[in-house]
Amino acid sequence: MDTPGYAEENKTKPEECKKIESMETCYKPDAVAKALLDSVAKGEFEIACGDLGINLLVRAAGGMTPRRNPIADALIFPLAIPVSMVYRFLWDSISRKQKRQLTTTEAS
Repeated sequence: MDTPGYAEENKTKPEECKKIESMETCYKPDAVAKALLDSVAKGEFEIACGDLGINLLVRAAGGMTPRRNPIADALIFPLAIPVSMVYRFLWDSISRKQKRQLTTTEAS
């Protein structure tokens, strides 16, 4: 979320974390608050204001929480596995690349 605390956090954050986060939208606090309040008003228990991938992962991680639309969740859930695999692959490749760069720099 685009806040002063996030800006401060970014000053000392490892490069690979910055690269991973750069793939996501940095939401304004007002947009997050609106999404949160709208979701609570609808009685939702799994709340995310992110993109499709993040929303799928949040729904998949809902566990035993009450579902607003269990049929839709059951149909969407199989997508969560390949989506999570793609995210994991991207994050791992960024981390491996950063490690190689650090190893190369240290060896020089």
